[in-house]
Amino acid sequence: MSFPSYRKFYLPSYSPSQIEAFPNKESALVIIPTGAIEQHGPQLPVAVDSLMGQAWLSLALPKVPEGTPVFVTPPVTIGKSNEHVGYPGTLFVPAKILRRLVHSIFQQCYGWGFRKFAFLNTHGGNMSVVRACMQEFQAEKSDISTCFLRSGFAPPISKQEAAFGFHANQVETAWMMAATEDHQLVDSTYLPCEYPGSVDDPAELRAECAPATYSWVTADISDSGVIGDASLATIEDGREWLDKGAAALAESIVTLCNQ
Repeated sequence: MSFPSYRKFYLPSYSPSQIEAFPNKESALVIIPTGAIEQHGPQLPVAVDSLMGQAWLSLALPKVPEGTPVFVTPPVTIGKSNEHVGYPGTLFVPAKILRRLVHSIFQQCYGWGFRKFAFLNTHGGNMSVVRACMQEFQAEKSDISTCFLRSGFAPPISKQEAAFGFHANQVETAWMMAATEDHQLVDSTYLPCEYPGSVDDPAELRAECAPATYSWVTADISDSGVIGDASLATIEDGREWLDKGAAALAESIVTLCNQ
């Protein structure tokens, strides 16, 4: 077994006595990564969401000043991805199972003495489950703080892509080109473009990113599994967006640790 590159921040790399002896655990930040294993079109591996969570931490944590009180739990790699059923490679757990797992991680880290938690969530399907669990746990424990860890950096993409490109799209494909360039995990021979709507359509009811949204499964709105324009992705953009995103994420981590 090999530990992630951010080993000094990774809780499983410490012994029980070391964790027990951590100073000021109540003010330290515990990051819980939540991802998914699901289809991402014909060009990307099914591990995109979970892999990107680890990529962000590997890039951001070295930018955090020495001595910053932050730790990372093992990632939750399988999430609520039933919207991607029907594609080989998609693994998912029901919402109630994900909620129980997240709640269990909370409870046990709380028992170790930690009080500040942040979720680095890289799969949209997990959001409502994790948010509800955060609210439940805060109702149970009055002395904790919870939040989603966000970088605040938004890649400069077109209005069409921003509104209707939300899965295996330009951004995710570019990120993966850069994050896995040494392993060649992106198949650039086929980069589909499929949108479930257009910015020229004034309708407020959309699949995502709108005042009113509807429930959907990928097979209903995309033949390829891509929702967006993967053909716009470049490795150069991916490198730049990873670097800027990681720097912004590091700033967010420091800010949360200092609160």
